[in-house]
Amino acid sequence: MTQREENFVSMCRAVNDVFKRYESEWKSNKRFEKEVSVFGGLFEQLAQVKSDSNIVTTGATVDKADAALRLFTLAADLGKRVSVYAIDKDNQELHDRLRISRGALSNMRDTPALAKVNDMYNQLLPLIGELGDYGVSQENLDELKALKDEYDALISRPRSLIVERKGHNETIPELIAELRQSLYKLDSLINLFSGTAFGTDYKNARVIVDLVGRRKKKAEDKPSVEPE
Repeated sequence: MTQREENFVSMCRAVNDVFKRYESEWKSNKRFEKEVSVFGGLFEQLAQVKSDSNIVTTGATVDKADAALRLFTLAADLGKRVSVYAIDKDNQELHDRLRISRGALSNMRDTPALAKVNDMYNQLLPLIGELGDYGVSQENLDELKALKDEYDALISRPRSLIVERKGHNETIPELIAELRQSLYKLDSLINLFSGTAFGTDYKNARVIVDLVGRRKKKAEDKPSVEPE
């Protein structure tokens, strides 16, 4: 959210608090009560969207990096062991397909790195019965498969969170526009309560304050209908 939007939300929160304190007074007028209900519903939606828009992708990125490290370490270790098997069998092609370092895998983009590990897994699977002396067991392959499946699931997670966060952020201006329209109506109806503590507190709450500089906003951020 922009600072201007944050200031607007702060003002709406103050107005909403005033409505809660003086509920017994405004409930006496059905039209005003209806608009308070509209405003309250919109403000709750905005508060939820604002919360959802604060999605942090750091955790998902860290999870992916951790999964990659475990996967690439195991793949490189197994590849090195089986590359000796390939030399013993005089199979240079197999040697070259399996011999790769963890660093080389880490320097690849996500999709090619996963494809490389998948190829290694597919090469090892039919040979498992011959790899006992090289320290490669079925349990090792099962672990490799579990790690590559985990990595596969995490590859798109940070991007998905960014897309989700963007969607929430794009909703905020729409809700603010609807809240401004509701406030326009409330500003026009508040003179029903002129001379009361409720009317005064409402007008005071409607002033938008700069949360950074603590300065009152210019004319465009003042109430749509100026208090008399």
